[in-house]
Amino acid sequence: MSADLPNSIETHIERSRVYRALAQVFAMPSAARFQALQSRDMHELQEALSRLGVGSEMESRAAALEERLQQIVFPDFEVLYYMTLDVSGKNHCPPTETTYTSDSPGHGLTRNVELADIAGFYRAFGVDLSEQAERVDCLSAELEFMQLVSAKQAIALEAQEMHGEGSSVEQIAICRDAARNFLTDHLTRWAGRFASALESSGADILYVAAAKLADDFAQFDHALLERQ
Repeated sequence: MSADLPNSIETHIERSRVYRALAQVFAMPSAARFQALQSRDMHELQEALSRLGVGSEMESRAAALEERLQQIVFPDFEVLYYMTLDVSGKNHCPPTETTYTSDSPGHGLTRNVELADIAGFYRAFGVDLSEQAERVDCLSAELEFMQLVSAKQAIALEAQEMHGEGSSVEQIAICRDAARNFLTDHLTRWAGRFASALESSGADILYVAAAKLADDFAQFDHALLERQ
């Protein structure tokens, strides 16, 4: 596995595709979203991982995830979602960051700080989750944020390529630093714990594979951004 990738438009487009596909797996289920996962998103995920050179382990996880998604129909997927991720489910493993970072006595205080920090990242990029939407620290929201920042970095690089060296340097740096800091402070801190909780609970391979892939890719991506 190598994170020695160029700081190119294509690299950041592929990063964005990986985050988008994984976000859809953990988002609130809908028939349209499920159809897109089966017909497009999983294919794009595997292509993006291959182009990024993540290695055989992650590619195998993505293949297992696609295989499981192709085995089921939407009502089954919906049942799996609520059984695994909803508070009412028998395998309930909350897909929320602060559930897995509560390892300090004063967590009641630090939890609010963590949530405010996540919301601050979102606001800086124009993202405002409504009260009816998911929690700011849920996995799908964090993955979608990384999708957005990766796409913005690709756009900034394209603008630089078109208009000259100095035109988008600041925006490129803002996107890179935001992604790197968000991974350090948030996603890489808990995605692995979430994946372990799913596996220990006996959750379906669909969610176990997706969570492990999200953790592995976040670690890979962090190493990539540290070198750019």
